[in-house]
Amino acid sequence: MCKRAGESVNHLMIHCEYAQELWSMIFCLFGISWAMPQTTYELLHCWRRKGPTYVVWNAIPSCLMWLLWRERNQRAFEDAERHSADLKLILIRTLMEWTAAISSQSFPSVFAFIDGCM
Repeated sequence: MCKRAGESVNHLMIHCEYAQELWSMIFCLFGISWAMPQTTYELLHCWRRKGPTYVVWNAIPSCLMWLLWRERNQRAFEDAERHSADLKLILIRTLMEWTAAISSQSFPSVFAFIDGCM
């Protein structure tokens, strides 16, 4: 996807420059300092939190990885590429929609959703 390293799950989902930008944005939104693990398995293993207040938090890895996989496939098979700013906006909107779909939370705007993450 980034055309800089061999494709592996760990590279695509964690270490690729596009993945790193998305993860950094998420950590910034939540005001968290996080040292990324080396593998996707380790990331997923330590991510999950229990309780109703963690609906958005728990959806992040699935949403972000799904977005990266879709973008990777578009680049590989459809010769279509989105800018990282577009990917960030799509991630926030998708995360907001997924949160609304799996919980009783709804947000009148993307800005309200972002405020709710802080």
